Parts: sequence; structure tokens; C-alpha cells
Amino acid sequence: MNYTLPTGLGGMEAVMKRFGKAKERRELWRSLLQEAYDFAMPQKEIFNFHSPGQTKNRHIYDSTAVMGVRTYAARIQSAHTPPWKQWMNFVAGTDTPIDERDGLNKQLEESTNVFFAHLDESDYSNQSTESDQDLAISTGALFFEEGNELEGEPLFKFTSIPLGQLYLESGEGAKNTGWREHDIPARLVPLMWPEGDFGDDLGKKIEKSPDEKVKIINAVLKADGLFHQVVIYGPKKQLIFTQSFTTSPLIIYRSNVVPGESYGRGPVLDVLADIRTANKVKEYILKNGALQMTGVYTAKSDGSWNPHTVTIAPGSIIPVGSNSSSDPSIRPLENSGRLDVGQIILEDLQANINRALFANPLGEVDDPVKSATEQMLRTQEMLRTSGASFGRLNTEKIKPIVERGVEILA
Repeated sequence: MNYTLPTGLGGMEAVMKRFGKAKERRELWRSLLQEAYDFAMPQKEIFNFHSPGQTKNRHIYDSTAVMGVRTYAARIQSAHTPPWKQWMNFVAGTDTPIDERDGLNKQLEESTNVFFAHLDESDYSNQSTESDQDLAISTGALFFEEGNELEGEPLFKFTSIPLGQLYLESGEGAKNTGWREHDIPARLVPLMWPEGDFGDDLGKKIEKSPDEKVKIINAVLKADGLFHQVVIYGPKKQLIFTQSFTTSPLIIYRSNVVPGESYGRGPVLDVLADIRTANKVKEYILKNGALQMTGVYTAKSDGSWNPHTVTIAPGSIIPVGSNSSSDPSIRPLENSGRLDVGQIILEDLQANINRALFANPLGEVDDPVKSATEQMLRTQEMLRTSGASFGRLNTEKIKPIVERGVEILA
């Protein structure tokens, strides 16, 4: 099948130019996002090349932010779309006459059950958790497609889009539009788009080099009141698949946005300075603790020694010309650091990080037992603090998921 671009998008040159602009905008965020991933999600850092199985967290000394991001994603999901629960209902709107609402609501109960039956069968819970972790840093993104039930797929098909592969459109009219550029094995292309037009070059790779990775650009763009999915084989700028919808299959959501910016600024970016400082303070505490545990010693030396080559490390011995008035051959070096000061600073930083990520709102389990009133007040304070973020998520995540699901079911 030969596909053509929708007329409202212009030609391939115009589309690729838009993609280039989107990449330029995302490049302005690269250093900030990369630093945030380095400290808060080192295992998921995808802005640099890593080989499979490579250790990525050797520079992490304090794991407060790492564990906090997971807690944040879990709390966001449990607060909005808890798995295996009906977190919304279809009800008659205000346009429905009052005397007809009860009967219509009974019919809509069945629609609600059907919606959640398909949602529970899908992989929404797992994919949403991954995107919610990206939300903690900047922007979450889900691809919501219709699965092929005849081939055993769930009707609702969700795919989490990593932030490193996401390029957003800009402007008020660009809601839930953007690009995903990623490398996939050639053999997966016909499985993902079975009705695609692969052409000679891509077709040969699929047949003769199925494990070779090819660059695919998967975009959702808006024109003429419709959302158009456009799949392009990057090296040849070749259109391999396109289809149109009334609702966007690309769902982009943020917890906080600065006016004029497309990408969100999540709580990790808000406390990134505290995360960096906590990591460095924990490093100093561990080094100081190692020095105090194993000690550093000075030993009398008959010859001269170079102070530039002395290593102050646990268990090391430093040659000196004199070792006190009693002149012993070896003695311990006095400790000059204070672990208690570093610990006080660290606890304050960790508390601020946990507060931003909604972690431990009631304190640690080994803290003094709190009254029911105090627990209720702490919970209410957390909800008030997060109210604005939750309101934006209702608009940018919950509503588009329901609208997209209704279109697929209809």
C-alpha cells in the first residue's frame, strides 16, 4: 500500500523541517535533564550510550532521590488510576433531561465496566508507572493505540515513551503532538506496522538483516482538526505508514510547566540542588567514617618526604620527621572532621527531597507514634501541597486516556 502525507501537513520536506525544529528545542533541555537522570534515575539514564548490563550508579552515594522517584510514581498512580479499581464513572451530562438521567446512568454503568475490563487487561499499569517516573523529572508520555484482538492483543495497547526519545511540538495548538525517534531491530517493523509500505531499502534489511537496528520516527501531528500518526523510515525520509484519529494516541502530561515552555519541570528539578548536595555530603560522611574506622597514622622517617605524594586514606601511613615529644615510631593521626555536623545537614536535605516527592509524609516507621489527628493533618497538608499538580494531571492525563479509550471502544 502506498501512503501519502495528509494534505494539511505539507510535503515530507516540511514535516522533516518541523522535526528538526523539535529536536533543536529538546537539545536546549539536554544538559539539565541528563543531570537530573544522573542523580535521580541513573539506571534509566538514556541520553548517553550505555551497553546492556552496564553499571550506571557508581557515582551515587545517597539514594534518597532514587527511591523517592519510585515512591512518587507509585503515589501518583494510586491517587489517580489505582490498578484493578474503577477510578471514574460514565454518567449523564447536564444536557440530558433530569427525568432521563437515572435510566441513562444505568446504561452507562455497563459502559464503565466494559472500559475498565479492557483497561485492566492491558499493560496500562506497568507502562504508566514508567512514564510517571519521567513525570517526576519533567514530562510523562504514553502512546495509546488500538490492539489487534484477533491476534491475541489487548484492545487497549499502551507504550511508555522515554523522555530521551521524545520531541515535543510547541504552541497552544500542539497539545498531545510530538515525535518519537528510536532505533529498533528491522524484524520488529512489520510486527509493529503490519500494513506498512517498507520500500526496497528497509524491505531488504527486514529480510536479510533482521537484527540490524533501523531508525524510525513515529510522530503524531495535528492538521485540519484531526490527529495524524506519521511513521517515517529516518535514513531515507520514507513514509511507511499513516492513519488519522479524532483523538490523539500520544498522551503527554506534566505536573508543572513554566509559561512558554513545552517540557514540564517536575519535583526532581525543583530540588535538584538539594539532591546534588545530599549526594556530596553523604560522600564526605562515608569517607570521614572510613577514616575514623580504620585510622590514618604517622610514622617517623629518617629521610625527607614529599608532601605532594602523601595519600590520606583509611589505613595509610604518612612518613614524618618527628612524632611528638615522646618520639614514638608510629602514632594515629588526629581526626579533624565531625560526622554529626554532616549528618544534621544530610537529614535536612533528605527531608526536603522526600517532601518534594511525596515520600514519607507521616515520617519513618521507627519515629514516635503519631496520633490519628496528626496523621490526618499531615495527609491533608500533602494533598493541599499537591493539589495544583493533581489538577493538571486530571486535565492532561486522565481526560485524554478516557477520551481515547471511548473512541477505540466506539
